[in-house]
Amino acid sequence: ENISEWGMEGEVVEMVTDAQRDDASWALLAEVSESERQARMRETYVALASLPEAERKARMLAMARAEYALPDEQLRPFTLSLLRVWLQLPTDTAKTVAMTYDAAMEQMPGPAAMRRVALVQTLARELSREEEAKLRQLDPRVFAGLPDREALATVQAIPSPPPQPPPQRRRFWPFRRS
Repeated sequence: ENISEWGMEGEVVEMVTDAQRDDASWALLAEVSESERQARMRETYVALASLPEAERKARMLAMARAEYALPDEQLRPFTLSLLRVWLQLPTDTAKTVAMTYDAAMEQMPGPAAMRRVALVQTLARELSREEEAKLRQLDPRVFAGLPDREALATVQAIPSPPPQPPPQRRRFWPFRRS
């Protein structure tokens, strides 16, 4: 989506779109402190939620591309910050952001989308039960088919029946031959 414009003497001058600027600044958040990253994410998401849907989706897609271009050692804390910010946002804003993020991820390549699902499901275990429950409400598709902690605790608490001894083998009694 580069926008070109003719400059003086026929050279092409590159114009930077808002989506490209968001793309670059979003990835740079991985390098700042946790508190600063969360504050900037909160500001970005609040502003994003107020945009028209088409523009919001375009910007979110650019942000998601930048995010999933990060190496794993930066992506993990970045995503954990993102999830915590979603949980702190007003519910309507958080739902709008989560739905837009989900729509953007549908346009991402399959490996990036699967990486997101695996990462979010893993990081959700680091949150409290209440936070995980709220996150499941905000982004149910990421947790589709995955039982919640309560269900897993119930399954793990059910005792297994004791092992049965192996069946007794019948003795072979040879018949007499006369």
